[in-house]
Amino acid sequence: MRTVCADTTATHSIAGETLYHILKKQGTTFTAGSLRLSLADGSKFEKEVNSTCVKIRLGGRTLPLNLVVIPGVKTNDTLLGMKHLELFLT
Repeated sequence: MRTVCADTTATHSIAGETLYHILKKQGTTFTAGSLRLSLADGSKFEKEVNSTCVKIRLGGRTLPLNLVVIPGVKTNDTLLGMKHLELFLT
């Protein structure tokens, strides 16, 4: 079993390695791009990423979720960026 973490200050949702492989196996297509990341320690950097939009069920509602995958990152859990989801939950 894998964990999904909700981050109330995160502006993006990051797909963990396991979720990424499940989505790829199901035929989900990803678009390559880049994203400027800010970490909790204050460091900032630009990283090549892959992204897609999926639908999730949360609180009895189906919501669109933009997911970002950071290639090469291993054993990370999925992070739900709640800043975006708050728009749909209020």
